[in-house]
Amino acid sequence: MFSSKARSFLIRIILLLCTSSCATQVATPEPVYLRIAGSSSMVPVLKTLAATYTEQHPEVTIDIQKGGTQAGLQSLREGRIDLAAASWQDDVGKNDPAITDTPESSSLEWYAIASDGVAIVVHPDNTLENLSLEGASELFAGWQVDWIEVAGKGGEIEVISREDGSGTRMAFEDLVMGDRTMTQTAIVMPSSQAVIDWIGTHSNAIGYASMALITDTVQALQINDVALSVRNVEQGRYPLTRELYLVAQKPADRAVQNFIDFCRSPAGQSIVSDYHAKAK
Repeated sequence: MFSSKARSFLIRIILLLCTSSCATQVATPEPVYLRIAGSSSMVPVLKTLAATYTEQHPEVTIDIQKGGTQAGLQSLREGRIDLAAASWQDDVGKNDPAITDTPESSSLEWYAIASDGVAIVVHPDNTLENLSLEGASELFAGWQVDWIEVAGKGGEIEVISREDGSGTRMAFEDLVMGDRTMTQTAIVMPSSQAVIDWIGTHSNAIGYASMALITDTVQALQINDVALSVRNVEQGRYPLTRELYLVAQKPADRAVQNFIDFCRSPAGQSIVSDYHAKAK
């Protein structure tokens, strides 16, 4: 039998052990829900980044929606999403009078997560292999109406473009069109994937889309004799190159910043390299 002093001592030891055990238990993380919307060109890489991140952080759920760069930025400004996916930074909002700030003066923080090449694509049956920037500008402006004028094989040229507010369209107009206007006969598509799908089934079509979406259903043309490749984008040799961004409100919420940091980390950039070139 234990004496009263021994029993008291044992009770104190047991209580101390219980207290220590309880103190070392890790609290269950609070659920986190992140909403991302914007560039359709960035959806494939963002879905893979999000899937990998949520495997490591099960408490985080990430919802990714398309809609275009301008729509994503507007939703971010209105507080309806946590991050905007933007595929073009210069002149963002120039066609929307409701947007008065600029990337330099706004309350938004821009984080480059990838470098992308904008491909000019045709059907695989098209005999055209290379375009100069000048030739591309003339073609998309509607200066040629039949493929016999540029590719040696006849057929009415079918120009495919993107909708207003698309970052890819803004990039294409700045990098290719300059002061020229896209032909009014262009067929407007709601996403980069829709462009690829259309051209893959229409032999006389030509359009543009992110390098991440190129498949063997279309042919990416050389531009100024430079092929579209990750290496040529990284080295700045391919003429139609742009940065892809995640955009957050200043200051970024901790959960938002953690995901951005992951996308820009070596692990995140390894995922990016399966779709685009790494961020500069």
